Amino acid sequence: MAKTFDINRFMQLSKWSIYTYKKEYITTVTMATVIFFIILFMRFNLMGLNDVIMDGMETFSHTAVGLLLFIFSISGCYLLNNMKTKQQRLMFKLLPASDAEKFLARYLYVTVFWIVGCIVAYCIADVLRLSLSLITGHGMQATTIPHFFTALTNTVTFNNVNDTADAIFSVEMLMFTHSLYLLGGTLFRRRQFVLTSMTMILGTILLAWVASWFVGSYSFNINTESLKGFVYFMMCLLPVLTAAAYWLSYRIFKRMQVVNNKWINL
Repeated sequence: MAKTFDINRFMQLSKWSIYTYKKEYITTVTMATVIFFIILFMRFNLMGLNDVIMDGMETFSHTAVGLLLFIFSISGCYLLNNMKTKQQRLMFKLLPASDAEKFLARYLYVTVFWIVGCIVAYCIADVLRLSLSLITGHGMQATTIPHFFTALTNTVTFNNVNDTADAIFSVEMLMFTHSLYLLGGTLFRRRQFVLTSMTMILGTILLAWVASWFVGSYSFNINTESLKGFVYFMMCLLPVLTAAAYWLSYRIFKRMQVVNNKWINL
């Protein structure tokens, strides 16, 4: 097995991954299309067109973009979805590529490919909704696609965010959450999403309890300035924690064997 990262070998591995997992990808996009179609149809076709024109489209578009961000944040849980069985692990681990190339190929698959697939699924679902309206004699309905891409563009470019610090902190929180789910996805062998979510919830409760005890014991004076200082401290700490989670995820991936522990990949 190769030890160094080679861009040409990585491209070949990416092509192999697309060909090998195309059925899984098509199934995922199809399921997303069905879900989006049901939501769109219930939201717009079962309600009045006037409501759609007034405010429904923009509200729903922001909700759809929020759903995309949620999918991205938890996508790391499914990094090793292609290594569930012993045969799958054996096949993937023995590929003539380095661990870095395999890790990056899977990472791009469950992040970039999934998000692009969900965007395509949304557009297909809205077109199907419009077509169904015409076929059933309900006339031409208004499309939500332009509003969806406007909301997506505004979110990516922070067009509606006036405070730069808020934008940076939001991105850091998103990437930190994503890195934790990525770490959980590589650490746990089963029920990755459930176990990672439960661990994060319990960790948050524990940190909140420790923080409340610490503040109560030392009688801190919490004001606007102290809260602002805490936010800036977290803005410096989150990139470090995110990088550490990514590094640990990769280290666990490298240590994976064909036969691992029943619950964790160690």
